[in-house]
Amino acid sequence: MQINWQQMRRLLVIFVGDLETEVTFLQSELLKIRETSTDAEITLLLPRSQETEKDKGTRKTRELFSPNFPDSRLPIPDSRLVDRIITHTTTWQDPAKEKELVENLSQFDFEAAIILTKKNESPYAFAYLAYLAEIPIRMGRSREFGGSVISG
Repeated sequence: MQINWQQMRRLLVIFVGDLETEVTFLQSELLKIRETSTDAEITLLLPRSQETEKDKGTRKTRELFSPNFPDSRLPIPDSRLVDRIITHTTTWQDPAKEKELVENLSQFDFEAAIILTKKNESPYAFAYLAYLAEIPIRMGRSREFGGSVISG
């Protein structure tokens, strides 16, 4: 499949990892994507883990929304690289929350999703979410074969 990234208008980038320790990796990847898809509106999805009441308000990676990036203490990517940041608490135990995420993502009418993972992490759970949100191009890197969940 030949993909013309320069013609993409709406891209979803899903980052699976620890933002506090991997922000340099994420910025590097976002820079490559922005340089290739200069006119695209790029939305970054940051999954966040469950927080306890004690943790709320103290962890660096609490709720992030763009374009204003209200908390300058957060280790967020350069705001010129993305147009929007959305977060989602991913438990994989609550089908209603995952369905809500799929419905929200499908409203954006993304043309492609790029799933960024560490070398030993699987992109398939998030690729499947993108598939359910009817995002036609789903790109990720994996050692396993996952059928047509990853399309590029």
